[in-house]
Amino acid sequence: MSAWRRHRFLVLATACSALQAASLVSPANTEESAVHAGSAPGSSTLVVLADTSQASLVRRPARPPFEPAAWAGRHGCAAGRIYWRRGGGPPPACDSPQWVAASSSSPVLGQRCRAAEPQLAARGWAGMAALAQWSVVERRWRRPTPGAREALECEQDAEAHGGGSGVEHAADGENQPWTTRRTESLDWAEHRGAYTLYTAAYVAWWHHAPRELPLERRAMQHAAVEALAATWPGSLAVLRHAWNGDGLDDASAEGGAVIAIREGARAVRAPPATHPLAGQPFGGAAPLAESLYEAAAYLAGMPVDYGLAATAPPGTPRPSIRSSRSPSEPSRYASPLRHACDRATVLAFASTEPSADASAPPRIGRLARSLAAAPGSTRD
Repeated sequence: MSAWRRHRFLVLATACSALQAASLVSPANTEESAVHAGSAPGSSTLVVLADTSQASLVRRPARPPFEPAAWAGRHGCAAGRIYWRRGGGPPPACDSPQWVAASSSSPVLGQRCRAAEPQLAARGWAGMAALAQWSVVERRWRRPTPGAREALECEQDAEAHGGGSGVEHAADGENQPWTTRRTESLDWAEHRGAYTLYTAAYVAWWHHAPRELPLERRAMQHAAVEALAATWPGSLAVLRHAWNGDGLDDASAEGGAVIAIREGARAVRAPPATHPLAGQPFGGAAPLAESLYEAAAYLAGMPVDYGLAATAPPGTPRPSIRSSRSPSEPSRYASPLRHACDRATVLAFASTEPSADASAPPRIGRLARSLAAAPGSTRD
């Protein structure tokens, strides 16, 4: 009975984020350049599923980090303002009428939501679940109105802060904005709805910060995989998506294949050491579930499935490499889990929603039933 069948398998699916890596030495990744060493009990295996889809080639411009002091009072965003908008998303423009004074000595003017101040100071914006604005003319609280400068209050401040010192509530029906009596406090139900507050510095930064050079997601992923290959203490395997056609439908993308192996932390590596993704074609769909199934089959030492006939654009054969398979039975994977206490983690990079993924469910069902039926198996 394989170690996998007595093993708990953890899958971590993450979105690819910018991970900088410089001057890192990556391990060899082919069966020709790796001399395998035995693994000790309790070893840890990392399986990385690279996003080789077309979406990973998209370039996105990046802004420099937000520094409040550098943007205060610039581009017409007066430093003493707090801007607001309904819902989330980009802030209003600097010349937008949707702002109030950041502070005021008058209890009926300006930003009064003290609960928002820590977030505004730390990152330049704050999300509010309920926000109301006092109307001097109507003598009541109403929805925030563009051009109005009267007091802006939030539900989170109830019993904590209002127009001045002491415990004060936004008043309901008393023709005055504040009360110290809970029984006279505003019914916030009609004012609930997502709002976002922004400092003037954040608004100026958002709309006027120079865009840095566009960064391709493939480049970010390349750096992340290089860092993992250089620092992961145990065994490492890298998989890619397959793309078997010219379109993005399910028939054009079938699962994934193992493209790189580093066996054990003590693997002897012969030069030249290459990046695990070096020379890999990118393009096509993102069959995430199918590729994760293939990763599970590899860890379980089960028959090679999608990896038998996997190809990459433009139709280049990219089957699972020989070193990922059993030497005595090449149609099956050689599981890196050889002891009951070995651990495994799957890390999946994703630049887009999964696509062309229809053939995964029945395979995953069969895999789950096979593992569950094995004596002594445990699964999460």
